[in-house]
Amino acid sequence: MRSHWVAFVRDGRPGAEWPAFEAARRTTMVFNKRDQVLDDPQHDHRVVWAGQDSAPGMVSTGAA
Repeated sequence: MRSHWVAFVRDGRPGAEWPAFEAARRTTMVFNKRDQVLDDPQHDHRVVWAGQDSAPGMVSTGAA
């Protein structure tokens, strides 16, 4: 993680092949022992929670 921050400060890029986020692909950088770029790494969790009221009593602004 630190090396990505240093590269970003130095060059304006995180130092890895890290494409811009696209909602259709949900490309995400996963930081671990071996960093990797994955498309929609939390797909199964997201699908399970889709449509669920995760904050009962809160009013949605529709901005998300």
